[in-house]
Amino acid sequence: MRTEILPLAAAKAILSLSTKYMMDTLRNQIIGYFERFIPIHYDPDLAKLKERWTAVFNTKPRYWPSRSEYFSLAVFFHELNVLHFLPWFLYLISEEGLVKILEIAPGDEEYAFRETEVMRKVTLGCKRLEDASRDDLYRTILSKHPECTDPKCNNDLRIYWLKNIEYTPTISLEPRAAFLELERGVPHVPAYWYEHWCQDPSDDRPAPLMRAPCVLCRTLWIRGERDRSRHIWDSLPWYFKIDVENR
Repeated sequence: MRTEILPLAAAKAILSLSTKYMMDTLRNQIIGYFERFIPIHYDPDLAKLKERWTAVFNTKPRYWPSRSEYFSLAVFFHELNVLHFLPWFLYLISEEGLVKILEIAPGDEEYAFRETEVMRKVTLGCKRLEDASRDDLYRTILSKHPECTDPKCNNDLRIYWLKNIEYTPTISLEPRAAFLELERGVPHVPAYWYEHWCQDPSDDRPAPLMRAPCVLCRTLWIRGERDRSRHIWDSLPWYFKIDVENR
């Protein structure tokens, strides 16, 4: 297999033909080519993962691929039984949450995939993923370091952040901005981690700031948020019921 970048259509054609005509050596080579760009191992730098494969496979330069393109690639790899690529694409489809998936309607590009096995896996897996992500977030925010001596150390901030879970999508491999603020060591952090904290989306006032937890508790929360990211990645095949050994 040549080392230069192939157009996506050409790479897909090689995989299709090598699978159809049982050319195993060529099939394994083109799968290895795809593995250079499609994440199959955990990396805490999610932005780097996205940029690596988007720069090669995005059909619209300067734009993130659309959700319908994620669906198209997931269906393609599923039909050819290259299942270890599916967790990445099904995660990307699920990022906005189950409600957005259920709202897909006639006229939407994704509607063409409504009867596929991929859609079934996404719908059921997204619900499992949301529930698990929400549980992990609750567990982190409710935690308090055993050596913390301040009985009200993070009570106010905890209450506000717990409310966030009710109103925002919980699926994300990336640490939320509010947790990253904690990691910076600032004395005060946003009370909300979503962009518009008022009911009126036209109100662009910054979110109010609240006192950050002590060093012990903030370290505990940051570790919990980063552990959550790794746990989600490792569990993606289970959430979506995918046998990643198939390739």
